[in-house]
Amino acid sequence: VKDSGYGRDDLVKPEVFARYHVAEYLPDAPRAIWLDTDTIARSSVGTLFRMRMRHAVAATAGKRIRDYFKPEFHGLFADVDRPTFSTGVLVLDLGRWRAEAVAGRLERLTLATGELDTLVLNVAFEGVFDVLDPRWNFVAVGADPIEV
Repeated sequence: VKDSGYGRDDLVKPEVFARYHVAEYLPDAPRAIWLDTDTIARSSVGTLFRMRMRHAVAATAGKRIRDYFKPEFHGLFADVDRPTFSTGVLVLDLGRWRAEAVAGRLERLTLATGELDTLVLNVAFEGVFDVLDPRWNFVAVGADPIEV
C-alpha cells in the first residue's frame, strides 16, 4: 500500500485504516463521526450525529473525480464527472456498514489498488454519499494542506 497523492511513506500506517473498522470497534453504536486529527470542531457535532442519512456515509463534496485523482485511477470509477468527497470529516451509518459488509469491501479495494483510504473510500462510495455542508470540512485559505 502506498500514498501516490503526496508520495509520503510516513502516511501509510495501520491507523489510517481504522475508519474501515469503526463498526467493529463500536458494535452497539448506530452511528459514528470520524474527525481527522487535524480537524478543529467549532460547534457541536451532535448536529452531524442526528442528521437524516440515506447512505452509509456522509461527507463534504469536493472536486470532480477527474480533477482530483490522477488519470491512472480514472478507470476505477464509473463516472469521473461525479464529485469526490473529503475523508477528514465523515458521518458513518454503522448499521449500514455492518449490513453491507463495508469493512471487507474497503479492505479488498485497498489490496486491489494498493492505495490509501481516500481513493478507496471514494471508489467504494462513488455517487452514493450524503453531502455535508462544506463548513464542516474545509482547508484554511492560503494554507498548505500538509501544514494545516
